[in-house]
Amino acid sequence: MQQPEQGLEVFEMTLSCDTILFSHLIGQNGVAKESLEQATGAQVLFDALDVQAKSIIIRSSTRHAVEQAYDKLQALMKSLLSSRRILDYNYFLSLPLANPCTIQHMHDFQQAVMANPPEGMDDSVFSKGQHLHLTLSMLKLYSEESRSKARLTLQSLSASIHQLLGNQPLVVRLKGLATFQELDPRSAHVLYMKVQEVGKGDRLFQLQKLLVAAFREAGLLLPRDNRLNKLHVTVVNTKYRRSPPDTASCASTASDVRSQERGDRARIPIDASSLLKQQKLNW
Repeated sequence: MQQPEQGLEVFEMTLSCDTILFSHLIGQNGVAKESLEQATGAQVLFDALDVQAKSIIIRSSTRHAVEQAYDKLQALMKSLLSSRRILDYNYFLSLPLANPCTIQHMHDFQQAVMANPPEGMDDSVFSKGQHLHLTLSMLKLYSEESRSKARLTLQSLSASIHQLLGNQPLVVRLKGLATFQELDPRSAHVLYMKVQEVGKGDRLFQLQKLLVAAFREAGLLLPRDNRLNKLHVTVVNTKYRRSPPDTASCASTASDVRSQERGDRARIPIDASSLLKQQKLNW
């Protein structure tokens, strides 16, 4: 917190926050911002017009008012990050798997599926071969402060990771197609390849365990992510689906437009029931 300058009784704190959160913190017609300022007595400044802005400035003539507003804004940010619909995961801890072999496998898989596509399937929902990766953990990092902390956390693990892996390559086999919508594969949104480590030991599991523990300790994981997720390589995700050309013009209300801008337009599921039985993948 900055101390008041001589002759000026003004305290100030800066909260690291991406502009994408501003509209949620300000509220419709500024109602949320006004309510916060009235409750705390602090002035809260958002520079929503500056796309490069990465912070919120809080000012008041008293330290208590500034700290109170800061704490309330932090709580609101945590609530937004915890939502499954408002903000998507925007970073992940992963191991890149793109190489000529996996890229070709991905191409062949897409061609085979699209030769007789199941309901809801189209070319746009497939992962790009050059972007294939093994997901270890998902992150929501919506501030420069959290991204900086993530970088420092990774750097701090360098020696431990080297000790764990040594000079031996980590080799995995991708075997078997599955979906996270196991109870109803007819309404699948994500299809993934199962992961098996090749060779003795469980270095891949230990690597994931090491990373998750460190990021949990750094406060960078949501409560529901404070566990070891299923190792997987996503090959189909309806989130990637291209919107029809006239989607924007079909938005009939301001709420519809906001939903489209937020990227949570109704996702069309895929009937993957027959696909899961037919595709015996082994990469």
